[in-house]
Amino acid sequence: MIINKTLTSFKQGNDFLVTSPKTSKSNRVITVNKKLSALLEKWKDRQKEALEEYGIEQTDTTRIFKFNHRTPNRNHLNEFIKQACEKYNLDIPPINIHAFRHSHVSLLINSGEDIHIISQRLGHSRTSTTYDIYGHLFPNRQKELADRLDNLF
Repeated sequence: MIINKTLTSFKQGNDFLVTSPKTSKSNRVITVNKKLSALLEKWKDRQKEALEEYGIEQTDTTRIFKFNHRTPNRNHLNEFIKQACEKYNLDIPPINIHAFRHSHVSLLINSGEDIHIISQRLGHSRTSTTYDIYGHLFPNRQKELADRLDNLF
């Protein structure tokens, strides 16, 4: 997946601005797993059908979560998540779209992934940025390190 654009919405109205990401490291290619790739392909087919109902042609520049005449923004996606949780009677509180990024990082950290790889995936230029933002997710790392030291001898 190529990350090379940022969509900024303005609080007043439905105006959007597409710009380059904040830093050069934010321009990146990330590898997605096979399950996600298959889901995105499935979504692309479903999206095409939904857009055709509005007379909109799906192109290579169509935003990935666009499914009607409106440009998707954070509020629309948050509402979509909330409705999906209600529709499928999920026994979990809905989280906002940005929380998915934090959940993703949490899962990577808890699975023992290297901080350098996580930082690259997030588009951070330094691992210290990742630690500053997500450091609270590493509370057990000191104990794990101490336990590994015990196993050395």
